[in-house]
Amino acid sequence: MADEDAGPGDNFSVVSEDLAPGAYYVLVSGEPGPYAVNVRLADALDHGAAFEASTLLKLHTEEDLAGVSPQVLLATSGRIHPDTDDTDTFRLDVTGEAADVTVRASGGVDTYATLYRPDGTELAFSDNGTANFNINMPLAGGIYYVAVKGHGTGAYRVLASGKPTDETPGTTLMLPAPRFHDETATGLNVSWDWTFAPLEQVSFDFQGRIEGMDIWPIQACFALANPRNEELRDTITAVLTQLEPDTTYEARYRFRDTRECFSATGPDSLWSAIGSGTTLPPDTTSSDEYCRDGDTIDAGNECSLYDTPLVFEARTNGTGCLVGGGLLSCAGNRHNIRDSTINGIQVTFVAERNDDDSWTIEDVEPEPEDGESVSLNARRAVRQ
Repeated sequence: MADEDAGPGDNFSVVSEDLAPGAYYVLVSGEPGPYAVNVRLADALDHGAAFEASTLLKLHTEEDLAGVSPQVLLATSGRIHPDTDDTDTFRLDVTGEAADVTVRASGGVDTYATLYRPDGTELAFSDNGTANFNINMPLAGGIYYVAVKGHGTGAYRVLASGKPTDETPGTTLMLPAPRFHDETATGLNVSWDWTFAPLEQVSFDFQGRIEGMDIWPIQACFALANPRNEELRDTITAVLTQLEPDTTYEARYRFRDTRECFSATGPDSLWSAIGSGTTLPPDTTSSDEYCRDGDTIDAGNECSLYDTPLVFEARTNGTGCLVGGGLLSCAGNRHNIRDSTINGIQVTFVAERNDDDSWTIEDVEPEPEDGESVSLNARRAVRQ
């Protein structure tokens, strides 16, 4: 398009309402003398939430990125509006056999995003705290969708890029990182969602470690059956107890379509992306970590049952859970376990939840003698 005198003082003025993301150049000519060029971008467009109302997001090549500076000029604009659940959805077309794809955002609003297959299967989730999202993973050729939300409202820009990869499509799609939640001073829950294609059985290998370690000392396996051979969604949770307080842990998982745990013979997937979570700082109000009659355990804290592998966790969601020794018993309002034998030990544990989500212990056996306390430092993974 061209213009000669639509602006003030017979200067040019070019208006375009339908420019696709990319680099553009303005060629200026005229009489000799100084001049200034002003460029104004209109407010960011809104985008549909449903897949069928999504906006096509161009997958830029390495050559595209190298040829434009700053690269934000190639980005697509969006805005998170002050609605209760505003979602902007973008369509991503991956051509060829497979590509190593990166989708990232920038701007003043803190955004997070989920990557989906067309059938709604979640492939990846990214929420980088106070920073904007950044998803990077190999994808087989096909159509994908990126749903963007925000911790707040405002404008943002999203940029997608990809480069060919030699990885075999269909077997190298990285599974999304597991989620960490229900943190206590010495415990974490680690969960991931799974959509069971029609498979009669499946197993998951699970590994955990302290951030920065070279090995994965926490090992577990989850073998699950699907006797009706139906497609269904489920959430798998590993409950980690007796961890170090105020410490960051990492976890990952992989699946195989057999019930053979950590087998070298059955088919398996690559390990998932690594998730991380941090235990809470230790409670410095008391050095005694044993459960005693009359104790009140605040939400996010825990105590140990004397001379047993059991730990009582007052979780931040209000539930109270006894975990350890192969046991996981959670209650929303009251525990009433009396004279039960667990791992050969007779146990009594009676506790009630308070309005502030703390728990008051009414009766507990065995109970330590005065002056005895315990330090928890072993690591164990328990299936939920």
